[in-house]
Amino acid sequence: MSKVRSAQDRLRNAANPGMVDKLMLSPEARKVRVENARQNLRAAGSAVRNTPSAASQVVQGARDLISRVAAKPEIGKVVNSAQSTASKIVGNPNVTKGVQNAKGLASRAVSGIKNIASGFLKKAGVQKQVAAVGVICDSKFLMGKRKDNGKWTQPGGHMEEGETPMEGAIRELKEETGIVAKESDLKSIGSKIVADGKIKVHGFIMDCKDKPKSSMLQDPDEEVYRWLWKPMELPQDVKENLHVPKGNIIFDHLKIEY
Repeated sequence: MSKVRSAQDRLRNAANPGMVDKLMLSPEARKVRVENARQNLRAAGSAVRNTPSAASQVVQGARDLISRVAAKPEIGKVVNSAQSTASKIVGNPNVTKGVQNAKGLASRAVSGIKNIASGFLKKAGVQKQVAAVGVICDSKFLMGKRKDNGKWTQPGGHMEEGETPMEGAIRELKEETGIVAKESDLKSIGSKIVADGKIKVHGFIMDCKDKPKSSMLQDPDEEVYRWLWKPMELPQDVKENLHVPKGNIIFDHLKIEY
């Protein structure tokens, strides 16, 4: 509070030249005092330009208090002690080992859940799982013509052991088309069981603002000749030559006639 009162006194002195005349006998000293007062007034005005005066004085008083506290040696010791303790915790081998153990447990838990899910599917008669991706841009649909049967298909394929549907969709999309996607780029549209209950298909949609470039260079199976953008109102030659002519999870979701 003494700082606040001192600031208030400086403001009053700066605003009252008569007070300066009474206190100062020397013209040189009076000139210095007036200049100092003007500087104090400018500084105070800058501090309170956008803030109520009382609030600014309280803030300034708090800053002064913080500065005085921070300068005390005992406070410095506490800060140094805290920093030292933090360093010891971070560098402690037991802590590092604990973190690694926790990560290992989490990884095993995820693997266990995947195995349980896989077991349930096998009991249900499902032998394979497939991830399929519908890539859309400007009301057009990315489709590829297969090498083995000349039929049209979407990106997708059989999931690998331990993969989640999302992981399988991202991998298959990259391998078959060269398009790199993140989880946030794909929207799950659900799953359906086909082929007399033997295959479970997980569907995803990727709605693009700009057409991504496609490439077959990374496809280990080399299943597709080339990828082309087809109108969502499928041409007749595409309808008549679909790799999945019925129960297509992508087409059904988008209500595409096929």
